[in-house]
Amino acid sequence: STAFAARPTHRVLDGAELLDPRPSNRMAVAVAEGSTHFDFTSLPRSGCWLDEVFAGSDDRLSLWRKDRTQALRQEVQRAMRELGRERNGLDDLATDIAKTRHLQADAAQLHIEGQHLGRAVREAAASAAQRSEAAYQARQCFLQIEEARLAELRDEERVLAEQDASVATRLKEVEGFLGLYRDRLGLTLVRAAPQTVQVTFTLLDEEAPEREFSFTLGLSGAAGYRVTACSPAVQSRRASALLHQLNAAQPSEASALLVFVCGMRRAFQAEHCSPSRR
Repeated sequence: STAFAARPTHRVLDGAELLDPRPSNRMAVAVAEGSTHFDFTSLPRSGCWLDEVFAGSDDRLSLWRKDRTQALRQEVQRAMRELGRERNGLDDLATDIAKTRHLQADAAQLHIEGQHLGRAVREAAASAAQRSEAAYQARQCFLQIEEARLAELRDEERVLAEQDASVATRLKEVEGFLGLYRDRLGLTLVRAAPQTVQVTFTLLDEEAPEREFSFTLGLSGAAGYRVTACSPAVQSRRASALLHQLNAAQPSEASALLVFVCGMRRAFQAEHCSPSRR
C-alpha cells in the first residue's frame, strides 16, 4: 500500500540550483499514459525512465552538494582568513591601546612633574625676587651710610685743613719767636728724640760768642722732666733745684718751662763765664 509520490526535481535559476517541489511534465505524461498498466507495488524494473530521471536528479544534487560544499568550504576559509586578519587587527589594536595607556600614564606623570617643576620655578623666582629686593634695600642703606660717612669725612677734612692752616700759622709764629731768641739770645731748640729736646745757648761768652752751652731735656713718664747730657756740666745742686721747681709747677703754668730755661742759662753764665766777661 505505497502511494506514488513524485520526487522533486531541480531547476537552475540565475546560475543557482533550486529544488522544485512540482513533478516534471515528463513524469506526469508518463504516469498518465501508462497508468492502466503501471503497478505501484511492483519493484522497479531496470532501464526504467524513472531511474534515469532519479539518477539525473541525484547526479545534479550530488554535483550541487559538491559545488555547494566547495563554495561553503571556500567561504569558510575566506571567513577564517578574514577572522584571522580581524584577530590580528584586534591584537594590534589591543597593543596600540596598551601603548596609548602607557603614553597616557607617562603624559600624566610628566604633567605632574611639570606642575611640581613649575611650582619650584615660581618659588625660586619669588625667593630670588625677595633676595634681590633685600639686596637693593641693603645697597640703598649702604649708599646712605656711605654718603653720611663721606659728608663726615669732608667735614673732618675741612676741620683738619683749618687746623693745619692754624698750626702752620702758629708754627710760623713759633719759628719767628725762636728766630728772635736765636738772634737776640743765641737760643736754639732741636728735637733729639720723642718727648726729648736739646737746648743750645750761644752769645754767652763775649770773647767767644759762638761757644755753645747745651743740655737735653726730656719727659720720663710719671717722674716728669729730667736733664741729661749737660755740656758743659753745671752744679748738680743748682740743676736739681731748677728741675724740682719745673716738675712741681702745674701743667697749666706755661711760664715754668721758660723760667727753667732762663735759670739754666744763668747757671751756664755763672759757672763758665767770668764776671768780667758777663
